[in-house]
Amino acid sequence: MCEFFSNCISYLISYAVVSTLTGHRSNCMSVDFHPFGEFFASGSLDTNLKIWDIRRKNCIHTYKGHTQGVNAIRFTPDGRWVVSGGEDDTVKVRICQ
Repeated sequence: MCEFFSNCISYLISYAVVSTLTGHRSNCMSVDFHPFGEFFASGSLDTNLKIWDIRRKNCIHTYKGHTQGVNAIRFTPDGRWVVSGGEDDTVKVRICQ
């Protein structure tokens, strides 16, 4: 068991931060990569869900609508929808534009 964890730790340490994207006004609580790998989504305690372009390294869309923080995000397997769950006890389903 220790060997397994040791290998995992050394594997994780070998990665470096290649980019830092800013735009949320509070802690980022959840991220999910689009199934085709071109985009990812992030959800924050600032109540926003943001869609980011990985190649351009910028936010391409901000979804508003939660009244409290966004805790969970998932893209559907076909990439057409993004679902978010918030501290406001709501689930929002949005079409990806």
